Formats: sequence, C-alpha cells, structure tokens
Amino acid sequence: MNAVDNNIWTKLQSEAEDYIKSNEDYKDFLESLVLSNDDFISSISLKLSRDLSQAWSFSEKKLFPSILQALNTNDVSKAIEKDLNAVISRDPATNTILETFLFSKGFSALQAYRASNYHWKKETLLSYFL
Repeated sequence: MNAVDNNIWTKLQSEAEDYIKSNEDYKDFLESLVLSNDDFISSISLKLSRDLSQAWSFSEKKLFPSILQALNTNDVSKAIEKDLNAVISRDPATNTILETFLFSKGFSALQAYRASNYHWKKETLLSYFL
C-alpha cells in the first residue's frame, strides 16, 4: 500500500472530473489516466508506462507492473508526494495537481528516475531502459 496522502488522490480526481464537465472532449483521456485507477500510484505508473511505451515502442502492459512495483513502496510514494507539492508550490506555470500530473515533463522524468533507481538496485536490465 502506498503512502501518498489520500487528499492528493481525491484532489486529482476532483480536478479531472471538473475539467471533464467543461471539456467533454477530454473525458476518455482523463478517465483512462485518472478516474479509472484505484489510487495515485497506479495512476502515475500507468501514465509513465504509456509515455515510455510510446517513446520506445515498448509494451505498456509489460512496463506498468514494473513501474508500479517500483513506485508502490513507502519511501518512494512519500517522495512522489513531496515532488508533486514542490512543483505546485514553486512553478508559476502550474496551477493544479492535474496539470502537473499530466504535463510536467520534469515531474514525470523524476518519477521515471525513481522507478529506474529501484530496478537498478535490483540489478535488472529494465533500469537501463527507464
């Protein structure tokens, strides 16, 4: 079980639902990345696996469990929460959790690094890919 504050997950879901109300065209996109997931770590793991599979033609279905495993540890999930709060508080171009989650390349790169570091410590080849 991850340690990300449930308020962040609730706020991310709420922001996605609010955005859908005014932008119906994004419903499928936001439902698949945010609203259909059980928790924040599952959602960020899915986003990273999609981003990386598109960039490298690597199967999202194969990446997702490995990224989820890496990010779903207490220390890593707490660090992700701190990263998210830091981006929101320090980046004047970012106003919401949803914007940071979906579009911040720096935030995504840091989470990919965290997953890579986890797999590097386990001495897996995947760490080099991530």
